[in-house]
Amino acid sequence: MEDRTSTVVIPTEKEVKKNEAIKLLAEMIRKYSLSLNTNKES
Repeated sequence: MEDRTSTVVIPTEKEVKKNEAIKLLAEMIRKYSLSLNTNKES
């Protein structure tokens, strides 16, 4: 069995870029749904 606490996982550049893209996408979706909600109410 591996001791996972001792291994430090260094994210690769690709993984970091993917995570940033996911964050951006989530933010865009959140803003979009917010604007949809405000349009419905008015």
